[in-house]
Amino acid sequence: VNLIFKGYNGAEYIDAENIPEKGPAIIAANHFSHLDGLIINAASIYARRRAVVFLAAADVYNSNLMFRIMCDLVNCIPVKRDENDRAALLKTIRLLRDGNLFGIFPEGQRSRDGSIGEGKEGVAVIALATGFPVIPVGISGTFEALRRKTKIIKPAKVRLKFGPPLEFERE
Repeated sequence: VNLIFKGYNGAEYIDAENIPEKGPAIIAANHFSHLDGLIINAASIYARRRAVVFLAAADVYNSNLMFRIMCDLVNCIPVKRDENDRAALLKTIRLLRDGNLFGIFPEGQRSRDGSIGEGKEGVAVIALATGFPVIPVGISGTFEALRRKTKIIKPAKVRLKFGPPLEFERE
């Protein structure tokens, strides 16, 4: 996968050393494309030899075979978007407590027009419930590479910038 992203899309992973070598962390990124989870995983495996488990929209997971295959490759946790999915939240917390990397897209959906949408509170709930650090990730180029409703990946420069870990505490 890295060969495809680096060769075809000229993928660049900036500050990937901010991904912890061990222990739990929450990877929080903007969301432009179905490629986002795959490329974050590719960057994490390339830099740290660690996979990232993501939440995936259960409605899309259950209705789109290609999306399901991509999700199953990276061990996604299907989550019901229109309700408080307690089972998915508990799986996420257990995964983190077991020392894994967990990925979430705070916008809750892919961008429709290439702009960053408003974040939802899920990442904050998980960070406060667990006390584990959040690694912010800025993604660019995946919207141009694979927009909504398209099936062919186009050659577009893709960049991921990993920020330093952020710690949050309850007040």
